[in-house]
Amino acid sequence: MFPYSSLQIILVDDGSPDGCGDICDSLAKDDCRITVIHQENGGLSRARNAGMRIMTGDYVTFVDSDDVLEDRFVEKMLGLAHKYQAEVVVCQNSVFNKKKGVLHLHNQNDIEEKCFSAIDAIKVMLYQKDFDVAAWGKLYRFETLNGISFPEGLIHEDIPTTYKAFLNCRTVAYTSEELYRYQIRENSIENEKFTPKKMDCITTAQMMLDDIATNHPECLSAARSRYFAAQFHILAQIDNEVPEKRIIINNIKKVRVAIIRDPEASFRVRAACFLSYLGCDLTVYLLNKMKKHKYM
Repeated sequence: MFPYSSLQIILVDDGSPDGCGDICDSLAKDDCRITVIHQENGGLSRARNAGMRIMTGDYVTFVDSDDVLEDRFVEKMLGLAHKYQAEVVVCQNSVFNKKKGVLHLHNQNDIEEKCFSAIDAIKVMLYQKDFDVAAWGKLYRFETLNGISFPEGLIHEDIPTTYKAFLNCRTVAYTSEELYRYQIRENSIENEKFTPKKMDCITTAQMMLDDIATNHPECLSAARSRYFAAQFHILAQIDNEVPEKRIIINNIKKVRVAIIRDPEASFRVRAACFLSYLGCDLTVYLLNKMKKHKYM
């Protein structure tokens, strides 16, 4: 448990059937920093929103139930917030599973720190350069989340949400230190076979793209890139002909020309755009090969 004393830890028992609620209550008895919320199952967004409604601190971070914060997370992230007068701080993450242990994705012998304006940070995030849209792995000054909630009933809830917090910032600080440990599980939502529910990713990506196109056009090119990446993320999970596949392919066709012309788009995204002219199935096959090699 974190040595940092000035800390409020909110555990949300989202209707867990496996006794997690009892574990939360037991932890709260032994640590006065812990508050427990028990509620009927409503998904990750509802759990986060419930925690945000009762929090009392100046800063907030989100931790998914199967992930791990490094012991120094709070101290390091707060230190960076004060050092750079940043309203949001972003760290890198490692990945782990029970079979292979922890895999470091970044050089931890040469830690890099950066600062961005709000708009530049959104572009970096949506272009998937130093970091991505996940709500976890970030420390937010609570005011940046005023008026913002996660869309309940949808998965991939971070896509239309995180950038809005950045818009309430002057400065976003970043460190390449891996202070968050993300668990890769074989039975996670990400690794399950395609179901229509996974089209929530397409829905939330469209929400993000539409809002930015209307209200923040300076970020539109970056938003298109992230929108395109979301399409292929779901397309890669479809191994048969379903109606949703045609919807995704049509979405890809709508934006690929603009992305090919965008010099800021990543090599991977632009390559996928070019390859999509040869067929999306071939593109998915090649991208999955690249992804598999990356985590071998």
